[in-house]
Order: sequence, then C-alpha cells, then structure tokens
Amino acid sequence: MPASDTDTAVPAIQFALAILVVGGRFALQLRDTKQTIDAPGVWGLFGGRIEPGESPEAAVVREVREELELRLIDVRLLWPRDMMNEFHRQRLRMWIFEADVTDSWAGHRLHEGQATGLFSHAELAGLPIHPFAKRVLDTYHAEQKGGAP
Repeated sequence: MPASDTDTAVPAIQFALAILVVGGRFALQLRDTKQTIDAPGVWGLFGGRIEPGESPEAAVVREVREELELRLIDVRLLWPRDMMNEFHRQRLRMWIFEADVTDSWAGHRLHEGQATGLFSHAELAGLPIHPFAKRVLDTYHAEQKGGAP
C-alpha cells in the first residue's frame, strides 16, 4: 500500500494487524458476533488496538500472543495505512505486519473469535471477509507476485 495512504497527522486510534502466513496460506480469524465490535461475524486479520506508549510492533506481538498463544519471532512491518472507519466514526491508522508462522501454527490456541482458518488468496473471494482485510491481502498478494494490486 503506497505511503500516500497515510496522512502526516497521526490518528488518535491505531491498530496493529498481522498477515500470518502458514505454508503459503493466510491464517484468518472468524470474528465474534458481538454487536459491540467492528465487523462482527466476518473473517479478518489477527491483531488489535495499540495501547498508549506501545509501539506498533510490540502491539502486534502482544495481540497475536493473546489471541493465538503464538510468539512472533520474525515480524516485518509492511505498511501503515490510514482509513475512515464507520464503527469508530473517525480516521484510524492501521499498521500492517507480516509473519510466517508455519513452524508454530500447529501449537496455536484460539482465545478470541469463533474460529481460525487457512485460506489461499483465491479462496478469499468466496468468504465473508472484512473489506479492509481483503484490500490488505490483495495488495500483499500482488506485491508477492511482483505486480500492482
């Protein structure tokens, strides 16, 4: 995602999200159906809100540990991305990271959401998936293939 997708003024609310890759597939979370959360009941990326004083990288490592009991050893920042969010009714900054968790995935334990799933990029088209997560994964897939999204 191009750098022009972020503004110079940092939004008050920021999230750190992880593209988790398992054997070339994307690990996604089927979100809870609680109406008190953004995008209930759809597939999305793992991660969450950045705490005050916390770095985006520390936040994504913490969130994945809390949600899946996985320790991210080698996590790489891909892009920051600003977006308007209807649920929060304001602009948010999303920090997008990637990590290959193929070697540790068998030991994951889900603590948040309804389920986990592993999907190829082609399989995303048939999923009820959060639109932002779909855009992020489309961009990631295109960049991995050496093309534009």
